[in-house]
Amino acid sequence: QLLTFSSIVFQQKGRKDVEGWTFAQLTLVIWQCLLENGPFAAVLFLPNVMVSTTIYRKLPSSRFQRCDSAGPLAPAVLQVLLLFLNRNRLRDVHAHHKCVEDIEILVLYCREKCLQPPGMPWDDLWEALLYLLGVATADSFDGEPSSVNLLVKRLCSLLNLFVEFGEELMPEVDVDRLFYELVRQRPLSDRLELWAAKVHPEDAELRALLRPTRTLLAELSPVVDGMVASLKAAPSAEQVMAAV
Repeated sequence: QLLTFSSIVFQQKGRKDVEGWTFAQLTLVIWQCLLENGPFAAVLFLPNVMVSTTIYRKLPSSRFQRCDSAGPLAPAVLQVLLLFLNRNRLRDVHAHHKCVEDIEILVLYCREKCLQPPGMPWDDLWEALLYLLGVATADSFDGEPSSVNLLVKRLCSLLNLFVEFGEELMPEVDVDRLFYELVRQRPLSDRLELWAAKVHPEDAELRALLRPTRTLLAELSPVVDGMVASLKAAPSAEQVMAAV
């Protein structure tokens, strides 16, 4: 029932619906409490437990579509938290920081227990993280600077878990897909570096959080660029993936 309720309130129209937005923020706190609870987290990642879940997805017509499924609980929880990130698109920096924090707790538990739950929507998570990094560091974004800086750090910290410990969290094919996505979005990495130097030049912690991705791209980019230079036409996604 909490998953069903979360899927609805997480897709409210931001601050335009004050009551719904308040419910959404309170629900994020509830999920944090649950994810930090050892017994609940243990049940969350039991590989052989199949749970029937009902999640609602908001359509472009603003109607909700019911989606019933059965499977491990962890992927369903991550899918619901991603509904919040994808639907609200940085309408509230503090609320998004809380949601990313909840997701990081889930990922850290996976790493601590050496778990690779099947069906985890990792691709959707990376897409959401990179999108939010792009929005938060855009010149046109007018969020409060210190709050935005904290959010960017949290986003980078979560992304670094996959860059540095990806093979402990997911199959090798998913690691390859992440590295491909980072190579594809190299301009975003460059923009992050410029944003950090311009807005927070004295923040050593932020520079350290940007370093893992920068190091990875320094290793991968020459390989991909060499492959591209050897081709007469633009490379396909499959060719770039193979180079990665």
